[in-house]
Amino acid sequence: MKQKKIRSKREQELESGFFAKVRKNASVVIMIVAILGLSYTLYVHHSENENVKNQIDSSIRKADSLQGAGSFEEAIDEYEGILEVVSPKKFPGRYAETQNNLGVAYRCLAEVRDKEANLEKAINAFQEALKIRTVESYPINYATTPSNLEKVS
Repeated sequence: MKQKKIRSKREQELESGFFAKVRKNASVVIMIVAILGLSYTLYVHHSENENVKNQIDSSIRKADSLQGAGSFEEAIDEYEGILEVVSPKKFPGRYAETQNNLGVAYRCLAEVRDKEANLEKAINAFQEALKIRTVESYPINYATTPSNLEKVS
């Protein structure tokens, strides 16, 4: 009989102590853990996304530099490599920028050789950029692409 009293006394202590509070607030604890888990997942996703954006931006700068140095074929290769990674849905601004700059590189290459074929590629790239660069979505950058397209026509 004494053991039952001791056990029940222990149970009473546990019921009124820390474990009882945890048991009472289990749903709150579960929600906190879930929120922390979701927050961490979003943070990791955001970090990865930012890393990809930085890599894309670095590649665009490299291609622009190649183009500025007159290495049009190398710039075109770099822009086309970027387009393998950049989708118009995930990175529309960078996609349109890359298409526009690719068009400029083809236009410049057309001055050196294969004029007709390279001008056609330039036009295609500018038109692809204009699918994204509209007056509504990219008002500042929009004007650049039609201007580039006029230089080809």
